[in-house]
Amino acid sequence: MLERDPTKRLGSSEDDAKEIKRHPWFAKINWDKLMAKKIEPPFKPAVTGASDTRNIDKMFLNEPAKDTPQH
Repeated sequence: MLERDPTKRLGSSEDDAKEIKRHPWFAKINWDKLMAKKIEPPFKPAVTGASDTRNIDKMFLNEPAKDTPQH
């Protein structure tokens, strides 16, 4: 998913999300429960609002925003 070339990223094929769901990394996820929001997240960061960035490393906050090129 972090592949620089968007055409090589997991989930970029015609199978889209199905490709991601089949990947061994996500094998233990119950997708039906996830979609129904019945799975507790392993970590819930404390935030005060949508603009609260204290849980994001400053290194990332200082990078300029870049859009992924569309092909």
